Amino acid sequence: MKKQPTRTYATNLSDDELILFDAMYAGSIEFEGLLVDNFRETTELDYIHHFNHEELVQIVDGMVGRGVMDLLRTADDELRVGLTGAGGDLWEAERTPDWGRFVVYFMGTDMDLDGHEIWFAEVQSPEYDTAMAFLEVAVESGLFPDANLDLMETQEYFDENLVGWRPFEVVYVLRVPCGVVEEDTPVDWDLYEQKRTWWTDLMELGGLKA
Repeated sequence: MKKQPTRTYATNLSDDELILFDAMYAGSIEFEGLLVDNFRETTELDYIHHFNHEELVQIVDGMVGRGVMDLLRTADDELRVGLTGAGGDLWEAERTPDWGRFVVYFMGTDMDLDGHEIWFAEVQSPEYDTAMAFLEVAVESGLFPDANLDLMETQEYFDENLVGWRPFEVVYVLRVPCGVVEEDTPVDWDLYEQKRTWWTDLMELGGLKA
């Protein structure tokens, strides 16, 4: 089950301000993506804030002044907004994420020695058992199609940032070759949710089983 994560009210952030922090917990975001008309599509959250454009500008400027948000102008002249370490601490105090059950995953392509394109799936987590549990269910549910666990590669990275503002003592990275991933690749999401003991996004965090 996915749902909006609860808050502790350990800070003086308003509900709408905390939702802005939610948009940035994993990394910076284009300012345009924070606008209420773009927010849901950009963040893939099922909830939104209620600031208009002028209010949003004032809030972000104030948060930058407090040292809890950063502004970055990209080479394409796009304005991005992200959390500082202090901002991340505020977000952690409210959402109390279980980082030991946090997973980052993606699928991509590489080239083999003969110059042929090959697909791979990669899972990252601060806990090896969490990464392995996710990987096994991702294979079983079809999220990682035709993945070969016998060819799994494991690496450890120390003092690594899985989210932009927070380093982790160790991050485990599991990589396996897999089949071609298409937009219409069938995935058994019911099975995935039934066996899920991790979170990859805030909606999964909100519905995480104890």
